[in-house]
Amino acid sequence: MPQPIPSDRLWAGVQPAPLQKLNYPDAPGNGNDEALSIQSDDLLNHILARQGAGLRPLPDYSTAAQTLPIDRLLAGVQPAPLAPLNYSNADSTADYAATTERAPTPLGQYASNDRSIPEQVRMVTSPSGRDFIQNREGGLVPQTYSDIAKHPTIGFGHKLTPGDTWLYQQFPNGIDKLMGDTLFNQDLQNAEDAVYHAVGNVDGLSQNQFDSLVSFAFNVGRGNLANSTLAQKVKNRDLAGAANEFSKWVYSGGAKSQGLINRRAREETLFRHGIY
Repeated sequence: MPQPIPSDRLWAGVQPAPLQKLNYPDAPGNGNDEALSIQSDDLLNHILARQGAGLRPLPDYSTAAQTLPIDRLLAGVQPAPLAPLNYSNADSTADYAATTERAPTPLGQYASNDRSIPEQVRMVTSPSGRDFIQNREGGLVPQTYSDIAKHPTIGFGHKLTPGDTWLYQQFPNGIDKLMGDTLFNQDLQNAEDAVYHAVGNVDGLSQNQFDSLVSFAFNVGRGNLANSTLAQKVKNRDLAGAANEFSKWVYSGGAKSQGLINRRAREETLFRHGIY
């Protein structure tokens, strides 16, 4: 006996359309089948009668050659709107704890069931945080320039490496906005990962605090963040003490940099007060 579709699965809320008169005279069979023209409520009797006469219950149909006409069996059936579902027994999520989807906030976005961050929601940089970092990097610079530490840089503060030589070949006159955003997205993800690895569980941090830490990591790098007192204090949830650490990271080449002083002040303000 066919099993009903569980009401809490993908087709929840979908009701089959009433069966209608069927007529497939052109369906491929063995050449001896008459055209099928019956009412749906007589279908069972029709099948039983044909079986009693030693005939096949219904003509053969080639599923590869036939498509269901939209005005026949599936007439009127509309798929139910997709909703976040949690299949605890599915192979693809067998290693995940059962969690519910968390809706985005006005500032940030979230993706649940992240394998690298078990039993918590993964926070990412908000749109305001992205703008904040891009502005701190001076906006899009299409040509190569040297940053404050004399690193060759392009775009939104992307530090060039020997593996980036293809950029010179593909963009001899400077990169466009699309490529700038592509490089920025890669660097931003690296900075987010650096925050997670440096402070561990970010649950309990506000969106602006997370964005501030990502901006800091984007600028000083993964290693410096991981070895910083700032990260250790965030990890221990000494957030007031962590805020006091930003102002210590203002040196370049052994001397204070006004540019870094300004950036650290903006990151500290964002961390403390949520002002972008």
